Amino acid sequence: MIIKRKEVQEIEDELGGLQDEFTDLMQQVSEVRKKGKDTRIAEMKALEFAPTLKMAKVTYDKDDIERVKRVIKRVKDELEEVREGSDMDNTYALIQEAYEHLRNGDVAHALTAYTNITRLYPRLTPDQKRMVYSACIDIQEKIAHHGK
Repeated sequence: MIIKRKEVQEIEDELGGLQDEFTDLMQQVSEVRKKGKDTRIAEMKALEFAPTLKMAKVTYDKDDIERVKRVIKRVKDELEEVREGSDMDNTYALIQEAYEHLRNGDVAHALTAYTNITRLYPRLTPDQKRMVYSACIDIQEKIAHHGK
């Protein structure tokens, strides 16, 4: 396949933009790590970038360029999860919050925490669901029977 000069420049510009985007992303990873968050998984996913970019620079193939974009997306997604906490981490925090409110007799806030748990629950893996199921049922029962 022959690539025209204009297309070559467009591809080189795109690859340069992806390199810049990745550099910025790794700066963000560094900033999050400095705040004490565990960024090891994001950093491991980022290890794919250099060889993937190198291959795209050699082949100029659209599939190789898409692979570079997917590496960046995986690192971004992992970084976002580290920033926000995983669904499981957030579920644990909400369970703790619900129990704390129940101990203090604050059923309204316990119900709010429980409602937020029910929004996260569908996104958990089956194993994660099994781990929190009994606590969810317990919280639900305590809210339902509070004051009876």
